Amino acid sequence: MDKPWFKDRLTAQGRTQADLARHLGLDASAVSRLLKGERQMKGAEAVQVATFLRCPVEDVLRAISGAAVARPHAVDDPFVADPQPVAASGELPRNLPVHGAAVGGQDGSFEWNGEVQEYIERPPQLTGVRNAFAVWVTGESMHPMFQPGWVLHVNPNRPLTPGCGVVVQIRPSDDFGHPLCYIKEFVRRTASKLVLRQYNPAIEIEWPLDEVVAAHRVVGVADM
Repeated sequence: MDKPWFKDRLTAQGRTQADLARHLGLDASAVSRLLKGERQMKGAEAVQVATFLRCPVEDVLRAISGAAVARPHAVDDPFVADPQPVAASGELPRNLPVHGAAVGGQDGSFEWNGEVQEYIERPPQLTGVRNAFAVWVTGESMHPMFQPGWVLHVNPNRPLTPGCGVVVQIRPSDDFGHPLCYIKEFVRRTASKLVLRQYNPAIEIEWPLDEVVAAHRVVGVADM
């Protein structure tokens, strides 16, 4: 495990291990063990870490294996850990529904019409999650956290924590339209409103809770 590489990437992003823990939905001690090589990083976690650190997932996998370190590790180096293998394309069941019809716009919104657009490979972290789904990223509103063309894996059962990605459905202004769906970063929820962060342009967005149909956590991404 190339622990200095992870520290350098966190510093470059102005973020901390605590921020990474919130993004992964783990406690601080679990992330500490992860970066010490005392706990293997799952393939899905590697993708989430890459998204958080804004780097290719291949860089994260190399850092896990220690390949990113210029000097070789000693045999008894406690930070060395075997990387968790990532399933290759075609090895996973193709049964994860993709919802939403893109309507464009700078805010990256799309219409939640309830229809399944297609089925894609189900990642390991969504095995057995019957109500899991995926959405495509459209627009630049959340770049570089989420980039156009990426597919987001969503687990409606996972709690929201500050810094995590979230897919939010907002009630339409009329009684007959479909909810508009947005991909943002979760900031906080109060008794009366949901507060989210957008990157481009960089703003905080507040929605009254009575306008929010659903808010579901992003648990992984893939560049399809």
